[in-house]
Amino acid sequence: MIATFTWMLTTTMLAFQATSAAPAPRYDGSRPLLCAATDVMACEDTRACTREAPEAVNLPPFVKIDTSRRRIEATDGSNRSAEIATMTNADGRLVMHGEQNGRAWNVIVASDTGRMSVAVAGDRVGYVVFGSCTQP
Repeated sequence: MIATFTWMLTTTMLAFQATSAAPAPRYDGSRPLLCAATDVMACEDTRACTREAPEAVNLPPFVKIDTSRRRIEATDGSNRSAEIATMTNADGRLVMHGEQNGRAWNVIVASDTGRMSVAVAGDRVGYVVFGSCTQP
């Protein structure tokens, strides 16, 4: 009985170690990403920046980043999308740039955590967006 218990405990511990030793997912663009904005800072002209909900600045609930197609697409059926002009992996981050409708944007995703930061700049307007990505 004790031998059986010891064997079960040892097997469980080894399985836990093998599971916990598995590498974390790499959010490096090798697979599509599903991302959501959680916090937005909106800055307009000479007004102070304000914290806004993503939907208050017309962001979709989720976007899909497909680096193989060099495209970012809203998943809400609105058909909104943007072409990724440049893309690199540097210092543990997936870095993407583009422009659309007179605004330039940058997206950075931490390869180890999936945390996302976005900056959008236009004519006397800017947004900083924070969020997270996962691999669907």
